Amino acid sequence: MLHQIFERGGGLEFTVDRGDTQGADALADIVWRVRLLHLNEQFITVEPPAAVGRSLNFEVGTPIVVVMAVGQNRWMFRSTIIAAAQQHSSRGTLERVLKLAMPTQVERCARRNFYRVSTAEITLSDVTMWPVRHLESAVPAEVANAAHVRQVQRGGKLSLDTFSLILPEVGTPFTAKLMNVGGGGLGLIIPKENASNLDQSRLFWLKVDLGASSGAPLGMVAKLAHTHIDSEHNTYAGMAFEFSHNPAHREFVVEQFTRYVESVMPQQQRRAA
Repeated sequence: MLHQIFERGGGLEFTVDRGDTQGADALADIVWRVRLLHLNEQFITVEPPAAVGRSLNFEVGTPIVVVMAVGQNRWMFRSTIIAAAQQHSSRGTLERVLKLAMPTQVERCARRNFYRVSTAEITLSDVTMWPVRHLESAVPAEVANAAHVRQVQRGGKLSLDTFSLILPEVGTPFTAKLMNVGGGGLGLIIPKENASNLDQSRLFWLKVDLGASSGAPLGMVAKLAHTHIDSEHNTYAGMAFEFSHNPAHREFVVEQFTRYVESVMPQQQRRAA
């Protein structure tokens, strides 16, 4: 199966395996979409996870849960990041890569529960979406959101009403699940009862909750890039990050995803303990 994905130039998804603590420590399970670069009998070589075009630092020794998909079918397995290195790309430039241990066991996911097998389960984060009516109205909302998140991270009080009070000019909200994060955007799954809301705009204001690492939900704009319908008639939406109206918000979003990654690294968890 891995060779089939590699030959097609495909990718894998993975999340940090937090074992028995998953779902109990107020951290979301963020799934990262990465390109599959090379295979041999010992390890799987992939590009490092990235957010907003910025590579993120995943420590050697980190246990992970890997998801691979062919068509509508998914398989999951446990692995470990066994090395971080540099290698020459097809363009002749040096690129950072991660090497993952080959799995000893692979399980197929049920279509109705496609991030769960007998040995592992990934709980996807909730996302709220609003169609954006005027892109420029997102600037003050993003500035206020960044200020509030940073205030909470410095020990300030979390206000549950703050996010709803600083919305841009938007339409009716609806919910989705955060399927994966890639270098240029997010993959969302929209339940079939909400799918018609995607017709209201190409731009959406997203409320993304990274759990305890960010302290408060993140607000950002994303542009609908592509969609497809899965076997359960839900819509997968590829969303591209949109910062043309407010480039400064890019660094804030990168900062928060970096903070999340640092919070789930095993060494960081041991230091906190």
